[in-house]
This record gives sequence, structure tokens and C-alpha cells, in this order.
Amino acid sequence: MTLTLRTPAKLNLTLDILGEAPGGYHELDSVMLSVDLCDTLTLTPGGAGLRLFCSDPALTSGEDNLVFRAALAFFAHTGLSPGGLELYLTKQIPEQAGLAGGCADAAAALVGLNELYSAGLTRSQLIEIGLTVGSDLPFCLIGGCARAGGRGERLTTLPALPNDAVFVIAKPARGMSTRLAFELYDRGGLQPQPHTQEMVSALGAGDLAAIGKAMSNAFEKVLPLPESDKLRQIMLTSGALGAAMTGSGTSVSSLFADEAQATTCLEKLWPHADFACIARPLTHGPTIV
Repeated sequence: MTLTLRTPAKLNLTLDILGEAPGGYHELDSVMLSVDLCDTLTLTPGGAGLRLFCSDPALTSGEDNLVFRAALAFFAHTGLSPGGLELYLTKQIPEQAGLAGGCADAAAALVGLNELYSAGLTRSQLIEIGLTVGSDLPFCLIGGCARAGGRGERLTTLPALPNDAVFVIAKPARGMSTRLAFELYDRGGLQPQPHTQEMVSALGAGDLAAIGKAMSNAFEKVLPLPESDKLRQIMLTSGALGAAMTGSGTSVSSLFADEAQATTCLEKLWPHADFACIARPLTHGPTIV
């Protein structure tokens, strides 16, 4: 039995950093959203042992890959043996972009393995396993729109965006590792300036203009990313209701209420972007095709 899953990318509509937390982590308060920019993960029984293949040769296929680590964590938690299993990852979500591509793929691995091996794990158990792999993984397992606190493990479901919401996502050639982003933020010595509650209120009201206005990211003030700043300015001058970097960068997402405007913006972005696309909100995480 071969199993294929689609793995949605994540946007941070807001990202507030409230301070340092025990264990070397940071206390976050963020509104996260799944969108229909997706990778594909296929699980096929067979071969010798556990093996991962990836369409992007630049990505590791060993234990440094979050998909492989999630699989190891699943088998360690359940006590099951993988036997022969091949995982094939087809990438569309760019790396080091703040779009949680690695965690999204790892979440799909946990969902797929739970199905393929009839393990019967609950969502809470999958989240427990996932948090040992990556901080965005709990949200990526659930998907939709949610407020995330702590390291990302405290999740509160939020209302879906209005039906006319459309996003433009763009990334410059340069990437940014999460570790380096937090190091630069800590050196900046900034005081928290929370915006997440404003976003939660806008979502509750279903007010698309207010949602756009509330988009923000604490990293924008400290990361030396003029390329991302340029993309954000193009989006705003193209009629976006709001635009902000997502995650630890370097991608920027912008919100539109009109697909024609979003398409025009996309055309203006291409000379300045390494990757760009139009994306729509989703109400779910990984899905079995």
C-alpha cells in the first residue's frame, strides 16, 4: 500500500517574541495559517530499512532531515519496526523561508506513518512526538488558523479567513536559519511589542482590512534583509492590505481581497524574487491524497 500526502506551508500572520523561556527557547505569541503551497510526501513499503529520497538534491536524506527524524521518533514512540520503507519527498516550499516546509513535511510523515502502520495514535500523541522534532510541528499537524503560544505547542483554533482572502508570497535568493535569526534578535535588545491580540480580534470580526493592518513580525526590526524589505514595499504599493515577513524569514507574505491585484503584484515581484506564488488559506494540515 503506497500512501501520498500533501503538506501545506505555514504563514505567520503575526509573530511576537515575548522573551526567553527555559531550555534555551523563546516564548512566542503568533497567529499561524495553513496555505495551499504544498510539498508532497509518498510512503512506499519495500526496500531495505528506512530510506528517504528528495526531489531537491541540496537537501539531506539522513537524520538532519526533519522527515527522517520524525519517522525515527514515530518508531521509537510506538515500538514498531519500519521493516522496509521508502519515503519520497517532492519539494515546492522553498527552504530557509519561514514557511515551515521542514516541519510541514515531518507532520505529514507522522500522519502517514500512523495510517500506514495502523498505530492508532491520537492527535495529542502525534503532537507530543512532533514537538521533539520541531517547534512548528504541532501547528503543522493541525493546520487551519490558530494562535500559537510557548514554543508553538499551545494552540487555540481561530476563525477561518474570509473567502475572498488571497495571499502573495515571495522570497529573495537569500535564506535565513532560525537559529541565526533568534541570535540576531537577542543581540538587538528590543522590548516586546505585541500585535497578536489585534490580529485575533480582526479574525473574530472577519474584517479583511483589519487582518491586513495587523500583519507583523518581530524579526523585521533586527534582521539585515533589505531584499525582503524590497519585496514588502512592492506588495504594499501594489495594493496589499498588509504585508509582513513570515517566520524567521526571508519570505514575505501579503494579503489581498482581489485576485487580479494579487496577480499584478506577482508580476511586479518576479524581477526581485527567487520564488513567488499566489496562495489561498486552508482549514487543515496534511491530507492523504
